[in-house]
Amino acid sequence: MEQMANAKRIAAQQRALGQALQQMAEEMESSGTGAEDNFLGDLSGIAKAMEDVAEDFEVAQIRRKTIQRQQEILSRMLEAQHSLRKRDKEEKRKAKTAEQFLEKETPQALPEFWDQIDEDDLDKALSRALNERFSPDYQEIIREYFHQLKKGKANR
Repeated sequence: MEQMANAKRIAAQQRALGQALQQMAEEMESSGTGAEDNFLGDLSGIAKAMEDVAEDFEVAQIRRKTIQRQQEILSRMLEAQHSLRKRDKEEKRKAKTAEQFLEKETPQALPEFWDQIDEDDLDKALSRALNERFSPDYQEIIREYFHQLKKGKANR
């Protein structure tokens, strides 16, 4: 008797989750987000699978197929989560044109400032940069960069 009550409780929770997913899919469809990568179809499919599992729990017929469905639901939800995160990252990483960067301070301001820098300042900056624990390849690039700066400073 207690098992039947637990099964019905789990069925109700499963059904509520499925309905929430279905509602989220509908909201995403109406707002135009999530249409790529069959994302909305995945959400609807997950909701349908949740309904099937809920029915199995309600009639207390939990079989191997029910467990497989639950594993598929979990896998598909994890894939959907991964897809959302990937999409968020892609939106954050929008390309910017070079013109946007050229409008900012350019190296033409450097010569005025350059006279105030001595070799000790460059050595200190090099030391700070190397203390950042970059890979050996990057450290070599940093050393070469500062070497070129010192060389340019000496030629002025």
